[in-house]
Amino acid sequence: MGRLAACRGLRARGARRPQRGALIALEVAADDPAVAGVVTLAGPGYPMDELLQLQLGNQLVGYDPGLLLRANAIISSLRQGKTVAEVPPALQGLFSASIQPFLISSMRYDPRLTIRRVRVPVLIVNGDNDLQVVPANADALAAAQPAARKTIVPGMTHVLKSCDERDLQGQLRAVYYNANLPLSPELGPLLRDFIDGLATPPAPQR
Repeated sequence: MGRLAACRGLRARGARRPQRGALIALEVAADDPAVAGVVTLAGPGYPMDELLQLQLGNQLVGYDPGLLLRANAIISSLRQGKTVAEVPPALQGLFSASIQPFLISSMRYDPRLTIRRVRVPVLIVNGDNDLQVVPANADALAAAQPAARKTIVPGMTHVLKSCDERDLQGQLRAVYYNANLPLSPELGPLLRDFIDGLATPPAPQR
């Protein structure tokens, strides 16, 4: 069997330091003929700028609208390839000077365009309690690649653990920093079934 490309979407610490691991997995699957299948776990379905606006809108609109406006202005500048010198302290974790070049680079990529190029089996996994990469991201990826298999895991958060809390602060306390909690019980069988179902190349004829 070929290799499996799998990667997470964002590092799990609030809306901080986004990563493009899931996009890298899709890029590898699209370009490497040795890959037999690809799994995206909580992977973004929108370009980085749109994802950040969704995240921050959900978290700040009722908490600090002024900060949300400032964040959107920063995102707009980064989208244009311009770094921002003045960043409010509350947004430093996301828009610090060291991470801005990474964000500018990431905003050039659209996961929907990448997944359309993938010709191997794709499993798209999101949790319905993921407040960072909401299930609409999985919907966007699945719409772009109708052959993909999409599963929304009930109760699963962005750190792949189940939780009843429906706000980010509650999830941070309950699961984000609790290394002793197991992964969502549905996740393991889901991944195993997908991997087992990947086609095995036929044995050479003699």
